[in-house]
Amino acid sequence: SFTLSIKSNTSFSLFSPSEYFVTKDQSRSNLVLYSSVRSVPVGVYAYWIQLTGPSAEEYIVEAPSPSGKSSSILSVIAINQEPPSPILSSAVYSSDGSFVTLTFDSLTNKGRTST
Repeated sequence: SFTLSIKSNTSFSLFSPSEYFVTKDQSRSNLVLYSSVRSVPVGVYAYWIQLTGPSAEEYIVEAPSPSGKSSSILSVIAINQEPPSPILSSAVYSSDGSFVTLTFDSLTNKGRTST
């Protein structure tokens, strides 16, 4: 068994729930756990996942980390603030050159087109 905790650089919890106790029986399969972001003040927060307990070293946490570092960043903006513009990550031409596939670091409004 082990405990999975979502830690942050704040004095309050960013996620709910922020801690899970996982038994030996639960941990035998691919376990997917979900948390929701709490209503928190505008700001930039760092968070990371920590395993503790007798079996913690037997497991690996697979969680997206955009920076590739051990912690991830959560940016909370005001409701009337425009989100940052997506940044182009890659542009790849098709083998025949008839189209190009663009990839961005976040969702886009697709140039306000329907496709």
